[in-house]
Amino acid sequence: MLQHFSSMMLEMYELAEHSACADYPDACLGVIGKTVRFDIAAFGCGAAQDRRTACRGGPVADCGALSSSFHLNLPAPVICSPARLQLFFDPGRLLGYALRHRVRHLLLIGSAEPVQCPVHWLLVARRGRRAFSAAAADYLAAAWPHVLRCQRIHQQRYLAAQAAGCARAAFALVSPEGIVEAADGAFERMAGREWPGWQAGRLPPAALDSLRRLGRHDGRIAHWSLANGPAEAFLCRGVERTPVDLLTPAECVAARYYAQGRTHGEIAALLGVTSNTVRTHLAHVYSKLDIHRKSELPAQLR
Repeated sequence: MLQHFSSMMLEMYELAEHSACADYPDACLGVIGKTVRFDIAAFGCGAAQDRRTACRGGPVADCGALSSSFHLNLPAPVICSPARLQLFFDPGRLLGYALRHRVRHLLLIGSAEPVQCPVHWLLVARRGRRAFSAAAADYLAAAWPHVLRCQRIHQQRYLAAQAAGCARAAFALVSPEGIVEAADGAFERMAGREWPGWQAGRLPPAALDSLRRLGRHDGRIAHWSLANGPAEAFLCRGVERTPVDLLTPAECVAARYYAQGRTHGEIAALLGVTSNTVRTHLAHVYSKLDIHRKSELPAQLR
């Protein structure tokens, strides 16, 4: 039995290290299903109504309703029937889900520690008469810490792939509510500088509102953007501002032409302005970039 468990966990860790983002959550359920047989399974990460990472055997659209039942920590798996759900939860949506899909037996586990981190939960269910055994619950209890660890490994691998070749960028996976599910070290450092007193675990409300409405947020330290990520998470990207960001578009163009060796008159003709305007632009450039010689300009404009 121990050898079988070890081989299953090894397979799960290999999936976390090597599988594609879209394939991993469902593959994780597949590993669990080799030992704990089920008709329906759902594995979720995130806040109520919004998040699920995988679902087998039931409508995916109906799966998001489950997570509202898992805000309580379940340090050990719970085996129950739909009729006994009220002994453990306010049954609500979970009971409705069980009745809609003719579920007769459930095996549940969920965790939300530390509090600021997203809720993780797992539900496996059977429609037949055979209930889950105590051995199945023991297996799930032993596997659950590894499931969560593999999830973190997989998320960090995804972030590392995003960060490859992006020296000034930082990345995090966030939920629709702004909960930071995973972040690289650069993101935590950049966010700490951007928002003094920022508590790791959630984006500040003002930044989250801007990211939701516009897909971007121009901060004092970095430019932040939001894009679709894996498993219904969002990928938050921060790119550190450079001194060039302080320049206006006209100043930036004038500075680049000047760094190329063009004269004030040539730049004025290209921009359709006077030579005095070009001199004013360049004076502002020197002041904003805190430079004093033309030879310093190319390095600042890279």
